[in-house]
Amino acid sequence: MNSVLVTGPTGFLGYHVIKLLNERGISPRVLLPTRIEPDSPAMLALNSQNVEIVKGNINDADILKEVCKDIDTVFHLYFALALGSGEALERHLHNENVMGTSNLVDAAAQANVSKIVISSSALTIGMHYDATPLDETADWEDYKLSLSYAASRRHAEQAALAKTAPGVPDIIVVNPSFTLGPEDWAGAPANKLVMRMSKPGFRFTAPIGFGALDVRDYADGVLRAAERGKSGQRYILSGSNINAERLIEEVAGIVGFRPPKLRISLRASLLYPIIFIVELISKITGKPPKVSRNLLEIWDRYAWYDTSKAQNELGWRPRPLQQSLQDTIEWHRQQEN
Repeated sequence: MNSVLVTGPTGFLGYHVIKLLNERGISPRVLLPTRIEPDSPAMLALNSQNVEIVKGNINDADILKEVCKDIDTVFHLYFALALGSGEALERHLHNENVMGTSNLVDAAAQANVSKIVISSSALTIGMHYDATPLDETADWEDYKLSLSYAASRRHAEQAALAKTAPGVPDIIVVNPSFTLGPEDWAGAPANKLVMRMSKPGFRFTAPIGFGALDVRDYADGVLRAAERGKSGQRYILSGSNINAERLIEEVAGIVGFRPPKLRISLRASLLYPIIFIVELISKITGKPPKVSRNLLEIWDRYAWYDTSKAQNELGWRPRPLQQSLQDTIEWHRQQEN
């Protein structure tokens, strides 16, 4: 791994992969989307790292040819995230996640790249209906989600893995869960949730199980996948399997206050009417809704995962949840001050 390309360099995940590469003496080339604001915190953070910036979009064939030239390893970390619905949004997710990934794999093959590590999502493994962790062998038909975002990530990784063949770069997929941690210049959803919980009086929970992954462990897992991963394989990267109730308890213990005894569980039956109104307003205004009713599929289910494969084949180990929460809260408080 001498010459490296990273997509999604201003994302939470991309920043930490680049930082770890720099620490190992590697200065990667990065594909920077043209729409990034030059004075945004994420862009300022990227400029502080040792990188070669090429501006362009993931579906520009000429740009992809340029950025893949003389590269031996690609870390494809870019993805589009949206939780709404509608044809326009589904088309956007397909173009960015599915076609973007496919086009990058094709460009990398033409440039004789040796290896591509694709960052997907643990949601492409599925979500269980009971508190049982899933691994890479889980049958998608048994645990699938119809949420447009999850479906696009699943389609993207499966289409890429289907291209594994002689003459094509080794393709390895990592599947990270709900990712938190310090040095978050992009505003990761998990960190926003943790920081809301760190304020006294936070009472809201939801009946959802999820895996909590430290972003620094994610970066370590991505590099290990490039070094030790097997072509055509997926590796789940996840930490503690928890729920909102336990997360509130853990955060309260770190910041030093008692969590509220009275908590409000946001059941799907409470949220459905709200989402229905949002979708109705969307139809009236012609604007795509920010959320769709398909999002409620994750309610009363468990995004819990077994990472034995990554631990056994990559030598990967996630750190304790308490350490991740402590570092996350301390960093965010320093930024607030």
